[in-house]
Amino acid sequence: MMFKEKIKGLKRYLRENYIFVGVFLCFLWGVEMLRLPVYGATFITLLTCAPGSYDFVDTFAGLAVVVADALMLSLPALFVFKRKWILFAWIGAFDVFCIIQRMYAAVYMDLMPFSHLLLFDNVNTVLIDSAVGLLSIKDLLVFIPLLALIAVDWKLKGGKRYGKKSVILSIAVAFVGYFLAGVNNVLAISNDDYSLLQPYTTVYKTRGYVCDNGLVPYAVFSFVNAVLPENLSEEELAEVDKFISEIPKYRDNTYSQGEKNLIVVVVESMNSWLFNREVNGVRIMPHIDSLMRCEGTISALKVFPQVKDGRSSDGHFIINTGLLPLSSGSVATSYCHPYPSLAKALKSKGYASFNMVCDDRLAWNQEKLSYALGFDTIYDSTIGGKRLDRIEDSDMLGNAVQKLKAMPQPFYAQLVTISTHQPGYKTDKPTALSRYKIQTDRVINALENFHTLDEQLWKFIEELKANGLYDNSVIIIVSDHNDVNYNEFAGIPEHVQEDTYCSFIVLNTNFSKSLDNVYGQVDIYPTILDLMGLNDYCWKGLGYSMLREVQPNVAAYCDGTFAGDAQSPLADRCKLAWEISSMIIKGNVIPAGC
Repeated sequence: MMFKEKIKGLKRYLRENYIFVGVFLCFLWGVEMLRLPVYGATFITLLTCAPGSYDFVDTFAGLAVVVADALMLSLPALFVFKRKWILFAWIGAFDVFCIIQRMYAAVYMDLMPFSHLLLFDNVNTVLIDSAVGLLSIKDLLVFIPLLALIAVDWKLKGGKRYGKKSVILSIAVAFVGYFLAGVNNVLAISNDDYSLLQPYTTVYKTRGYVCDNGLVPYAVFSFVNAVLPENLSEEELAEVDKFISEIPKYRDNTYSQGEKNLIVVVVESMNSWLFNREVNGVRIMPHIDSLMRCEGTISALKVFPQVKDGRSSDGHFIINTGLLPLSSGSVATSYCHPYPSLAKALKSKGYASFNMVCDDRLAWNQEKLSYALGFDTIYDSTIGGKRLDRIEDSDMLGNAVQKLKAMPQPFYAQLVTISTHQPGYKTDKPTALSRYKIQTDRVINALENFHTLDEQLWKFIEELKANGLYDNSVIIIVSDHNDVNYNEFAGIPEHVQEDTYCSFIVLNTNFSKSLDNVYGQVDIYPTILDLMGLNDYCWKGLGYSMLREVQPNVAAYCDGTFAGDAQSPLADRCKLAWEISSMIIKGNVIPAGC
């Protein structure tokens, strides 16, 4: 009898409070769906995995965070009584946010910083095509609780007014959840060098902050981080000065190519495994393979990608400044002030410069970043006065030849491709590459798209030769970042650092080198300074020239992981470079003499 009374009481409670309970469940489901691709869902783990097969304490802490986030996001349900469509719109907006984050995580293995959600200028056909290619039926499951709640409300047509006690109770329970997760975070810090606030003040990866601390705390962190002044303390300035004073300062120009033009082709999403590889009897990039075997070519195919949230814009930033990107957020969108750079170093020697891109100059704040990096001009997808979403790589490279023919020498031109942007496109003229055993769009499109780009780059180089520009130019072909890693090509679920390696290839120099050490993208800038005879420039970058005797043979990522020799005596310095770079960027520290 007592059991039946309890069931009746529960039914009565749910009927009276179905809106709040339904909203809470909608957000609970959404937060779980958001966590699933990056950290795993807590409820699913508890319900489907055998005890002992997972860390119970960490899972329970994650569950506390999920419940706390869902309660905080559900607070509007305690205030809205009549206009329930506002609640449905609020849930729907959050569900769309979750889908965007799931698609982002599928490519970048992280969650998107909030600041990137405001980059409306980035919305073009390239982005839309990428999103459509990433969207799956599983992503749409996030809408199921919302649709169920709408159906229940249509039938019951009820509602309830809540008082202050309900609001206070919900917030209190949420804070208990955040507190329990915080205790677990603090207990997890085994290194006494870390502050107890380190889990809340430092973002190595957005996914880690959101899943360990909560989505709402991350929103608070992002807001505070955006409005706080970035003035460095005396201690921080001293730390930056000390680090800079210990940067290798090459005074000679042993590797200088004279006053040659510099043409840097930044290739979208190019992994090194694409080179010197044959699939079904077809070489993926035969022309670049042959160029790497030519006299006067320098090649480094173990370049560890160090881009973060800015991805391509981070790659351009690292190559041109020798600085590392932010561990959270994007330099291009948040700290686009002037930097010492290749273009500025070359300008001091009388070089003119331009940056040429295939899409809209406003996307990813490319125009502002170009000028911050010292380029004189930026050319984009504007043709005949009409700005298109994008132009083909072949058109961009053809336009570049015409601009370079008319340009006074010496010059510096950065040419940025786009056709290999993932998920790529299905070729109209498939080769045997399309019959590769791993039949996923990402892999097949990558094989065919890079095969096509290889032909286009070859034609571009032949055009430079035909127009008398090749002999007096250093041509660099460099990756902006990785994307389809080797493990994906090989059908292996998890990747290791070696799977992500990118490339740095220099053509038409007066010596040949095949570099087998591991480098970071941060080492590209000082190498180009070396090649272009710019070792008297005020800013040397945070990396090491690939051409010099001192070779770290290691590269660090912002989360403290290494590629290469983690026991290298320079490994700790490579790791510290991330912190120093962040202080230089946020504090707008300009090295003396620049």
